[in-house]
Amino acid sequence: AELTGTLFREPNQSPTVSFTNLRLIGAVGNYTLTFSSPTAGISPTTQSITLTPGAADSIQLIAPANATNATSLVSEVVVRVLDANNNVVTANNSSISLSITGATISGTATRTADRGEATFPGLSIVGQVGTKTLKATMTSPVSLNQTFDIQLTYGTPTKLAISQTASRAVNRANFLDQPIIVVQDVSG
Repeated sequence: AELTGTLFREPNQSPTVSFTNLRLIGAVGNYTLTFSSPTAGISPTTQSITLTPGAADSIQLIAPANATNATSLVSEVVVRVLDANNNVVTANNSSISLSITGATISGTATRTADRGEATFPGLSIVGQVGTKTLKATMTSPVSLNQTFDIQLTYGTPTKLAISQTASRAVNRANFLDQPIIVVQDVSG
């Protein structure tokens, strides 16, 4: 972490020196402040201090890059509430919702953060093959969102469909237009 503010103060005919704008910026954890004097013979003193997360500044969306249509995702979707230095805001218990473009989320898409993290188990995505944009949204205490692209691939085959019908059936001759059959999953 970085200690910022006015780091040097003069006593100004008083044995007491007050600091008014010191702050730590960085990763949460335990730190030691050391106070020293340029006057010879004065020993430095130290103070232990614990840096805790700051206010919610962003959210981090962790999801698998690929998904199979209408099948449980290979890993849980996780959303973390972060401060300006990417520390998890462990005091946060906001409601976080997921949405997706061009598809549907199957499963519970709204969860409450626990110690700054919301986990979404057992989700699946149902839709046509292609790139889908997953979006996590938190609206309180501040409005934050984050997106993540997921490549949706074909799911388990469930039906056959006629893509092109046969036409012009003449005895002993090939059809003019040959039939084309497509194997489809639940989304076609």
